[in-house]
Formats: sequence, structure tokens, C-alpha cells
Amino acid sequence: MNSVSGQAGLSLMELLVVMAIIGIISAIALPQYQQYTRETRRVAAQSALSDAQTRQEQFFLDNKTYTTTVGAGGLNMATTTDGGFYALSVTNPTGCVIASCFVLTATPQSVGNQTSDICGTLNLQSDGSKTPNECW
Repeated sequence: MNSVSGQAGLSLMELLVVMAIIGIISAIALPQYQQYTRETRRVAAQSALSDAQTRQEQFFLDNKTYTTTVGAGGLNMATTTDGGFYALSVTNPTGCVIASCFVLTATPQSVGNQTSDICGTLNLQSDGSKTPNECW
């Protein structure tokens, strides 16, 4: 009769080591992945603001004034970025005549925890200035 020598399966110690390694990798990788996805969504918001700026200039050429409406009747674009991660708006800044300037804003939403993005609200003004500067 032949006997089989050796172990079948993992010992408890080996299983604990594997679980510890998975835990360490997860603790490092998950926050990095979340930050990467926030940055990707921020780039999408920046692109939407640039598109809105182009539409605002076209609106001005057609109507000799800027609009304060992102949706239908104004810039004719969605009021949020894809996935709803940023809400888009356009305003007339204080001390500025609507016909001469505007501020486009992308405000992070709680969807996908985008409010945790270090840049916060993104602004693009009619003179081309962008805030916060370090995030563009």
C-alpha cells in the first residue's frame, strides 16, 4: 500500500501571511486609485468648462450678450459632467455688466466622493483666468 506524504492545503500561518499581504496592498492601492479617479473626473470638468467657454463666446456673437444659463436657451449643454461628479454653472460676477464678462464654475458633488478632491470648485473666467491655479 502506497502512502501519500506531504500536506494538502495551507496551514493557518500561511493563510494569515497571505491575508496580511492582501491587506497591506489594499491599504496602499485603494487610496491611490481613488485619487486617480478624482483627478480624471477633474480633467473632465475642466474640459466641460472649456467647452462652455467656447459656447459662451458663440452665444455672445449671436446675441451681443453673455448668458447665465447652462442648459436649454443658454449654452445648451448638460448642467453636470458625465456621471454627475461636477455641477456646471455660469454667473455674472459682481461689478461686471452681463454683456462684458462671465464666470463658469464646476462644483464637485458628493457622487463618487468627488467633494474630497483637493482642488474643490473650479472656475474659468471670461478673461481666461482659471482658479485654483495649481489645479489647471
